[in-house]
Amino acid sequence: MALLTISPATALFLLSAAAALILFPPPAAARSYLLSGESLSPGEYLSEGIHTFILRRDCNLVLHDRYGRVLWATNTGGRSSSCNLLLQPDGNLVIYDFRGWVIWDSGTNGPEGDYVLVLQHNRKVVLYGTAVWSTADTDGRFCSGVVVAGGNRNGTATSSAGKEKEDQKIAEVAGVNGPAAS
Repeated sequence: MALLTISPATALFLLSAAAALILFPPPAAARSYLLSGESLSPGEYLSEGIHTFILRRDCNLVLHDRYGRVLWATNTGGRSSSCNLLLQPDGNLVIYDFRGWVIWDSGTNGPEGDYVLVLQHNRKVVLYGTAVWSTADTDGRFCSGVVVAGGNRNGTATSSAGKEKEDQKIAEVAGVNGPAAS
């Protein structure tokens, strides 16, 4: 049986690498949605395809494409040195500074419930709330891309006429097996 010997420098390197992974774990896979009660810290983001919705370290909430072109922003950069983005249980999307003061809010507060903020493949960031339903079609069938949200997350699904990727994403958020029947 052969013994493996390593130099003190190699041992120190391996120990340092292990400590770094414990102290600074790699980020989890990027998500494209945020649920009620969830938050983003500076540098965290939602991602879908080539688009990113990020709370920058300067507290500016920005939607940009893969080239860094800003498509939308709260224009709150520099208002605080530390902040947090929260999707509140009342549906209001709020950036708070370190003191708990509101830097920016979406003005979408409503009844307490289950909400989901989704960065869609079409580059739109959409907030879906409780008890939302739409057909927009005279024969009662769902239109392509229409999202149906029930009174809780488990009622969330998309029409099967929508894009398959969107269906899968919403179904994953909802915890259901697949898209709603059309």
